[in-house]
Amino acid sequence: MTDVLGLCTSWRDGVCTVLPETGDAVAIPIADIVTGKPVPPRASVRQRVSAREAERHSLPMWPHVEGVALGEWELRTDPAPVGRLLKRANSCLAFGDPGLPLSAAARWIQEFSAERGREALVQVELGSAEEAGFTGLGWTPVVGGDAHYLLTSSAHA
Repeated sequence: MTDVLGLCTSWRDGVCTVLPETGDAVAIPIADIVTGKPVPPRASVRQRVSAREAERHSLPMWPHVEGVALGEWELRTDPAPVGRLLKRANSCLAFGDPGLPLSAAARWIQEFSAERGREALVQVELGSAEEAGFTGLGWTPVVGGDAHYLLTSSAHA
């Protein structure tokens, strides 16, 4: 069996025709189709942003959070939390270049957090060089600490 992803352009005379994003249309006998499902079109290239860009765009949504730059990284703390301490607001956004070797940047994070009575936490992108670097320094993931960043249009929200 094989998969094809594309736009179904025809479903008649016992044949389904699918036009992939690149290449020629594919004709599939309907009797050979095991399953199919609608897949929404991918976002426009103009609307795609990296995880780093999305996080940077959302920083103004946390006006009460103290932010201190460490190169391209952002050390963050909530000076007056209400209720439980939010991990995202009390962590280092470690995307990009800290301007220091990783071990020195990790010490900065630990000192920054300790001065404010906080646990040293970093927010990294899964599978990134930063994640590998912190893992290599002995840092461990926070159980249940994945911070999914979901975007949608106002109409969908």
